[in-house]
Amino acid sequence: MRSVVRTLLTEKVATCVAVLTLAVGIGASTAVFTMISSIVLRPLPVTEPARLARLYLGDSQEDAWAYRVWQEIDGRSEGVFAGAFASSRMPFEVGAAGESRFVEGLWASGGLFETLGVQALLGRVFTAADDRHGCGADGPVAVVSHRFWQGHFGDGADVIGRRLPVNGTPFTVIGVTPPGFFGPTVGRTFDVAVPLGCESLVRGRRSVLDNQPLIPWLHITLRHAPSSRSGATPIVRSWQPAIREAAMPERMTAAGRERYLREPMVLLPAGDGGASTLWQRHWTTLLALLAVGGLLFVWWPAPTSQTSCWRAGCHAGARSPCGWRSAGHPGRSRASRCWRAPCCRRRAADWVARSDTG
Repeated sequence: MRSVVRTLLTEKVATCVAVLTLAVGIGASTAVFTMISSIVLRPLPVTEPARLARLYLGDSQEDAWAYRVWQEIDGRSEGVFAGAFASSRMPFEVGAAGESRFVEGLWASGGLFETLGVQALLGRVFTAADDRHGCGADGPVAVVSHRFWQGHFGDGADVIGRRLPVNGTPFTVIGVTPPGFFGPTVGRTFDVAVPLGCESLVRGRRSVLDNQPLIPWLHITLRHAPSSRSGATPIVRSWQPAIREAAMPERMTAAGRERYLREPMVLLPAGDGGASTLWQRHWTTLLALLAVGGLLFVWWPAPTSQTSCWRAGCHAGARSPCGWRSAGHPGRSRASRCWRAPCCRRRAADWVARSDTG
């Protein structure tokens, strides 16, 4: 142990290179594994996440649908599926004028929490009764996340019934979600969730529900019934001609119309991280970062050996242990002369042999 410590203290440059390389490798690998765990390995913290499925468009993996499509799906899913909801993420400006800030907002239909099996930590969650066009009988209501409740309301139990301006419209807070619930999508979080039917009240003349019901902006999730799980996709495809006919975009050519009606609807798992849109979009980046971290672990002895040899005197003009004299090559850089020296080549060969055997 004393010999090791003495060597490390003597070869300060080599020690610094090794420690920094290991630190970067460990940090990069930890960060990548944390990201993979959060968006790939971790399922939704809801009741029976394996029974959840998201509606996609064929092989394109597109999952944005128009409000008209959601209306058709919602009307047909009752009695066939155990639940269904539509949702869309969007930044909300919350707070009074002059003190407002943007948070992660979530538009969601009334079946969101019932389909996921999520109960409120405080108060209640909104239901289909609150998701009426123009809001329900209780007016504009909102459910906030546990994180937002702690940060914005300071853990106060009196949060229920308080007013929360959302994009300039006052909403009444009716519930707080449990700390483990982060939203309907793996890898994404929310702060404030409001019923989809309140969209026209908040946006007014710019309402998508009233003025542009054929614009795709909603994600549709269904919960399989125990008896319909294996045949869920064929059921949805049997609805497809009527659904797509009702949601046909305007000004479409005959060829485009035929292709639009022919593209199949597909249900894919939505409760695990493998179906996360973040994973589908960024898996190459995550794997590249993981590969970089692995290479740092594999290659860290190389700069250490080179630095040690350089400090040993190969670059100083003195004769190295293997007989190489750098003074005879004045036109070359120190690092190049040192690395081409037989002592450095021998160390590199030893390192390669250790790597191959290890």
